[in-house]
Amino acid sequence: KPLLKIKGEATGKTKQIIQLIKESASTQNALDIDIPGTITGKGKLQFESTIPILAKEKLIDIDLKGQYQFINNQFDFGPELPVISKVNGKVSFTHNIWDFDEIQAQFLGGPIVIRSKSLNNDKKQITLEGQANFDRFNARLSQKSPSTLQLWLQPIQGATDWSASIDLDGNQIMAMQVVSSLHGAASLLPAPFSKTHDETIPLTFTKTAIDSTTEKLFFQLGEKVTAEIHRTQSKQGDFIPTRGTMSFGSNSITLPNEKLTLVRGPIPLLEWDKWQEMLDQH
Repeated sequence: KPLLKIKGEATGKTKQIIQLIKESASTQNALDIDIPGTITGKGKLQFESTIPILAKEKLIDIDLKGQYQFINNQFDFGPELPVISKVNGKVSFTHNIWDFDEIQAQFLGGPIVIRSKSLNNDKKQITLEGQANFDRFNARLSQKSPSTLQLWLQPIQGATDWSASIDLDGNQIMAMQVVSSLHGAASLLPAPFSKTHDETIPLTFTKTAIDSTTEKLFFQLGEKVTAEIHRTQSKQGDFIPTRGTMSFGSNSITLPNEKLTLVRGPIPLLEWDKWQEMLDQH
């Protein structure tokens, strides 16, 4: 078969170049690179493409490969999630896969390094390591409209290291875990969630896909509280809690079969008036 080979470079807005790559890889197993939210910034594209010509098929196989360099990009996923800014690094791709060694950015007021590695059956794992600087982050967050993110993060001060891993099957998140010792961060939240800078209280949050419409959320803050929530996706696409547990102290609770959430355990001090005051402000 006669082939047309194209090799080139392009510089422009990331959003436009992503659309260009999608249109160039219009094959049966084309790369799905839909990214939620808003992307701002520019970058450099290098690519090579081999296209069969005089082909009778409507959907032809295009051999596409290249790399894209992010230059000070910003990813904004909406008011309820932190912005990822100053994104710099290179992503390699073909017509149906993508990969990268290391991307550096700013997240939660501090530096973050993002890496990817391939798993079995074309699955991937994204790992993130960073330091959250809540003083710097909250100074910027206060300039935005009130949100749930502000409610929980504005009372946090100082800086702490954290890490995360995300398991992907295509574009679907199958599992996610976030961990931190919280050492160096202070919480001015009312009791029982107050904390000093010097205290080490391990934080773990996981989200796991049970099936295509059900997921499990798990949260643990030292021996203060442990929670497990199961959620089901509605026809509108929202995830609705169906059953769960929340235990205070070191006690454990069995997940109920019924559609309800069980709350148990001793709370040494609950500053309910302060919680009510904080919630009223949001």
